[in-house]
Amino acid sequence: MQFNLRNVSNIIAELTIKSDNTIITEDLATGKGGTIPRSTIEQFITVAREMNLFNKNTDVDFVEMVAEALLNNNELEELIERLSNLKQPI
Repeated sequence: MQFNLRNVSNIIAELTIKSDNTIITEDLATGKGGTIPRSTIEQFITVAREMNLFNKNTDVDFVEMVAEALLNNNELEELIERLSNLKQPI
């Protein structure tokens, strides 16, 4: 499966998903300021998380996989610091 996101203009992003003989293309209106809404990003993260859970992996496994795939060493250190400063639920 292949994913591609490209900026069509300052207000449109085009997402293409290719899998075997299927191609899905979706235009995402980025709205004012040229940003994709957080809610849209969260929906894609939710789908990825659900695929990970389907594979019988934990949420911690998912977050670790994302961190390893996307963050360089400095960003990983920053993430660890931010996580250590989170308040623990009671």
